[in-house]
Amino acid sequence: MGDGLTREVDRFEKLWNDWEIRGAIVVSFFIQILLLVTAGYRKRNYGLNLKAVSMSIFLWLEYLFADSVAIFALGYLSQNEGEVSHLVILWAPFLLLHLGGQDTITALSIEDNELWKRHLLTFISQACIAIYVFAKSGRPSSISWAGSFIFFAGIVKYVERIWALQKASMSSLRSSYTMESDKILKFHMYMDSKSWLKDYGDVVCTAYELSKMMKPFVTDQTLNFKTWAASRRYFSQLDAEKAYKVIEVELYFMYDILHTKAAVLQKWYGWLFRVSTLICTITALIIFTMSKRIDYHKIEVGITYLLLVGAVVLESSSLAFMSLSLRTYAGIEKSNKRMNWLKQGLMVVIGKLRPEEKSEWANCMGQCSLLNYTVNCKSDRIGILMSSFGVKENWDIFWNTDYKHVEPDLKELVLSELKRKIHGIREEHIYKRLFLIPGRQEEHIYEGYRDHRGEIARILRRECCYNEVGWSIEKEFDRSILMWHIATDILVHSNEHEQNIENKECLHRDISEDISKYMLFILIARPFMLPSGIGQIRFRDTCREVEAVELQRGRIPQILKKASIAELRSYIEHDRPQRIEAGRVVLEYSMSILLDGAKLAQQLQELFKIEGNRQDFERMWKLISGVWVEMLCFAASKCVGSSHTKQLSMGGEFLTHVAFLMAHMGIGEEHRFGMYVNLGSA
Repeated sequence: MGDGLTREVDRFEKLWNDWEIRGAIVVSFFIQILLLVTAGYRKRNYGLNLKAVSMSIFLWLEYLFADSVAIFALGYLSQNEGEVSHLVILWAPFLLLHLGGQDTITALSIEDNELWKRHLLTFISQACIAIYVFAKSGRPSSISWAGSFIFFAGIVKYVERIWALQKASMSSLRSSYTMESDKILKFHMYMDSKSWLKDYGDVVCTAYELSKMMKPFVTDQTLNFKTWAASRRYFSQLDAEKAYKVIEVELYFMYDILHTKAAVLQKWYGWLFRVSTLICTITALIIFTMSKRIDYHKIEVGITYLLLVGAVVLESSSLAFMSLSLRTYAGIEKSNKRMNWLKQGLMVVIGKLRPEEKSEWANCMGQCSLLNYTVNCKSDRIGILMSSFGVKENWDIFWNTDYKHVEPDLKELVLSELKRKIHGIREEHIYKRLFLIPGRQEEHIYEGYRDHRGEIARILRRECCYNEVGWSIEKEFDRSILMWHIATDILVHSNEHEQNIENKECLHRDISEDISKYMLFILIARPFMLPSGIGQIRFRDTCREVEAVELQRGRIPQILKKASIAELRSYIEHDRPQRIEAGRVVLEYSMSILLDGAKLAQQLQELFKIEGNRQDFERMWKLISGVWVEMLCFAASKCVGSSHTKQLSMGGEFLTHVAFLMAHMGIGEEHRFGMYVNLGSA
């Protein structure tokens, strides 16, 4: 019995020793395939739904295990070079090749780019280990020569990766942006020449030029006035479809710079690197095929063939991806005007593989309703379990967020409002040639977003209702979001049941509801994209007060089927939880905005006197949609560039698209301009 067990243990130990390094190298190779194939999906992988979360976790594990497995295998070879065959020792260069990573991903998040010095140190140490293992492999042979070519390719790939990380770091992006006068002039002339778009190729080339000029926005620097002046004229002539497509492709180029090797590979030396690695892997495969392999184990020979053929396929795929990328097309357009046949052929292929209709981002927006959120977040066993792990809030967001495509009507409304602003600036002569005043270094072209109250107050005054509901915007921004969200939610449910208006389809109501739910999603799931405040605390207190009211009266949407908004408001006032503290009666949830939201909804309804009048119904929702568009634009202008770019690897945010659109139009407090310019000639 004991001898049999010992033999089984010895057999298992031998099997483990034989397959430990074999398994590690095969796993490392397949991880590289997965990274090449799946890395690009995260550009369209949006939100906190099951599919998006699963994909994010899967890619995260791939990214971490890719380096860990390769480093482990190199360490194993360095410690056991005397116990494995000569052929296995020559797998070390392949591990260095794998550590160089794939062209489709260098950084999982933008913070990884700041760690390029750590990757440089890792490269030096792992290269030294690989050289040590390779040098101990014995006398030179044809197989050693094959390993030498792979070793060279691995060094090149690893250098590419570190260089790409360094070029994508914030300090490098800041220093790389130099606005010499000739570059500004070329950009200015290019934008003027693209006053209208003939085809998708023009969209790609324009977005490529814009992405280079927008580096200051990404790194939270000031924009140059001439850059804005050229892009403003350009965007003012575009319809919504073309304008958002340009922004979409521009952000695609931004993503490539921040998360892939594009910053290195799309230069002339990048093409040299990729062709050289492909030639090296092909040469190594040919040499190994022609060498004598009879002395080696068949399994090890098979794995070596797998690694060599796999390396050739991966490098060929990388070269094909480079050749068929939008960046390559834009580079050809810029570098050589005579190669029309190549540009046309390349655009035909690109059009088949990635047609213009295919979105380069998720094109989705999160939708959260505070009333439905509260109903679905009642404590249960799973909720208690999640609370014990400290992830209850994330769990609630996961289960209570819906996602929908950004509607073209919403995009059109936002763009038309931005166009109205820049036309209004010109009509009101707000420029006043401020750039020519001696001693003044910089000024805002459009200052309407210094504070969220300004633009919203203008809308309320236009509808002659500022005195009645102006109090709702004289609060912190997160409080205004919650207040208007609750009011919008109440009015949506109320108008569905109280009013007897035929054909209730109302564009502005739908847009109001979409933006309202999206802004609440940003508040609770992306708080770093909003001005600092205590919005999440207010949100939690409001949810608790809603639960207290619904415990007494039933669900608020159900209440609105039978009661008016005024009655709902009285219920909320009557049922507010209170407690005795230091001999005084105080509210249980002091940060709740529920009553304020109900009060605002009642005032809006009374203000427009909706009694079956379709015109008043539409006027009210037009006002509300205008307020929400201004809140959206204010949030976009206040969010720093680094927070916008952080979302590019997570499917993107519509807020980011609005922010870039505003930046190109010179709208927003953050967009300052650092050169003196004669506005009459700009």
